[in-house]
Parts: sequence; C-alpha cells; structure tokens
Amino acid sequence: MPTAEKPKPAKPTWLDWHPEGAPLPELLPHDELLARLRDRGVDLSSTALEYYRHRNILPRPIRRRYEGLTQALYPDWFVPVIQAIKDMQTQGKSLDEIRDAIGPVMTMWAINTVPWEDPLAAPTATVNTAIREYVAALQPWEHGGEIRMARVTFFDDVGNELPDFKHEIPVQIDSGYDSG
Repeated sequence: MPTAEKPKPAKPTWLDWHPEGAPLPELLPHDELLARLRDRGVDLSSTALEYYRHRNILPRPIRRRYEGLTQALYPDWFVPVIQAIKDMQTQGKSLDEIRDAIGPVMTMWAINTVPWEDPLAAPTATVNTAIREYVAALQPWEHGGEIRMARVTFFDDVGNELPDFKHEIPVQIDSGYDSG
C-alpha cells in the first residue's frame, strides 16, 4: 500500500517579512513592478523574477483582487531590493551568496515601511533593528573584520548636523572572515 506524500509547506510570501500590525506598503502588480525597475535602469524580465523566487532569493507575491482581477502583488520595497540583487550580481556575487545576504536587506526595507509612530514598536528599537540588519547585510561585502559599533548622525533639512541626535548602536556582527 503506497504511503501518502506529505504536502510541501508553502514558500513564504513577502508578507511573512512584513512587521506584524504595520500598515501595508503600496502594492504593485507584476507589470508595474517591472516598469518601476526599468525606470531605475534595472532590466529584469518576468522569467528572471520567477527564477529569483524559484531559487528562494525573493519570497512569493501575495494574490489579491486588484483593479477587478486577482493578481500577484508585490510591495513597493521590492524595487530597491531587486536593485540590490542586480547590483550584487554585477559585483560577481553568486546567487547562493545573494540568497544568504538578501534576507537582512528585505527585513530592512520592510522595517522602513513602518511609521516611526507605530505603537507596536518603540522608535529606538525599530531604528536599532534596522541599523543592525543593514550592517549584517553589508558586513560580508564591505568589511573583512568584525563590526562592533554603528554611529548614526542626523541632519536637518538644510544639512546641519543635529548634535542632540547622535546615536551609537552596538552591533557585534561577526562576519566569519579573518581581517588579519
């Protein structure tokens, strides 16, 4: 008697990366996502987008009614994430390296969609998380040693430094690379 195969678990959607309780970002249908990428000078085909999903570099879109049709919808923050993927490919990174590095980048962009006044997350905790994720994403590519501290300085709308808004965040991210 044959045994029943267990169903494969569904691959995550981008919504699984989205902070719980945060408002949804602008949703883009497939064609609009590709158009916005083209506007930024990023040439990406539908086939390449599907391949990124197949290789688990990008999560699946969500399917919802949009303009009278059920469509695959992507968050607007996919545009800079895909641009980062293409940049890493241009730098000679393999798709496996990109897949391992892109998670923190997606988390950073998803976090950026949360308004700072979000009652679910203290602003400092949200900023610290975003900065740590940013450092983790850059660490293997930008620095051979261990990054221990990030310093954030804020500027006003005319470019003057705001001395009361300097912030140091311990990051303690070990790259696994020997800097010596």
